[in-house]
Amino acid sequence: MEPSECLIRFTVGDTRASIHPLTCASEIIGGLFFVEHTPLESIRAKEVYPSVAKLMGLSCCAATRRVQRLSLLCWECMREKDLVCQYIGRPLQCSPDACRLIGYLTVYAYLRVPFFEIIKNNIWLSAPPFDFSGQTDCGITSDSVRRTVCPKCGLTTSGELLNFCSSCGHPLCGIQLTGNPPFFSKKQPL
Repeated sequence: MEPSECLIRFTVGDTRASIHPLTCASEIIGGLFFVEHTPLESIRAKEVYPSVAKLMGLSCCAATRRVQRLSLLCWECMREKDLVCQYIGRPLQCSPDACRLIGYLTVYAYLRVPFFEIIKNNIWLSAPPFDFSGQTDCGITSDSVRRTVCPKCGLTTSGELLNFCSSCGHPLCGIQLTGNPPFFSKKQPL
């Protein structure tokens, strides 16, 4: 079980409804957020629901209904179990839209840090990691997502993104992933 599926299952408990549509949506939103570096507020339902429908062999309308119903169930369970602040990072008066809620859960599932803590601490995942004009605050250069430059010692590494410089130990981005989900690599469009 992937971390987002475990978190959703823990949150909603044993339910008759299949959580598969929600985990599919989580995988898609996670790919957009972590791989494509799309800000969570920019992820739209029209990017997510058709892909969920295709993955599950459903009509877009059916996939949309299932994801929205399950996200509402998840929100209600989070409120009943007093998990909103733990998962999201601050209290919310009303339910966020389905894609936003799934994004919050996906971030928490993989990083074990609430989304608004990431925003508050200016961690690079809250916005696209580069502006295509050169190096950014977290040491990622615009020529390659897989290349990091340590801002302290200047060491350039290629391969996987690192959290700390292998030479001086300086933090590069401040994020430590708790898993290696399958959507963290670029996929062919559906």
